[in-house]
Amino acid sequence: VSTNVGGVPEVLPPDMAYLADPSVESLSRGVIHTIKNGLYKIDPINFHDRVAKMYSWDRVARETVEVYNDVLSQPRLTLLERLDRYMTAGPFVGAFGCLVILTLHFWSLVVNWWQPIALIDIVPDLYPAKQKKRPKYPTEVTKSKVVKT
Repeated sequence: VSTNVGGVPEVLPPDMAYLADPSVESLSRGVIHTIKNGLYKIDPINFHDRVAKMYSWDRVARETVEVYNDVLSQPRLTLLERLDRYMTAGPFVGAFGCLVILTLHFWSLVVNWWQPIALIDIVPDLYPAKQKKRPKYPTEVTKSKVVKT
């Protein structure tokens, strides 16, 4: 029995948790329901094995990459659209956030004028993109693969 707040509904499948509202009455009903229906008679080893299969580090990494790719595929908001979103935080906090963002925006314009991006040297990758597997330790890189400048 758990409350249906936080990450529990997203983490466990419905058959592995009884979700209740975050109140004493709802949690009490959930415990009574669980006891009356014998739902507490579970095989903890079975549940552990299921959870271990569902949440490996490989899966966590894959899903994290999917989230980042999804965010990167979204259209970039204009400055005015971002300021409009900051204003939804309230009259004081929103205005303060807009002031900070405008200050940073104009400061970045000054810095870009002073040191244009086109003049910044790009450091070559140590590991070429065509290389299938990154070496576990840098010492595994052969001298022929190190770029000397």
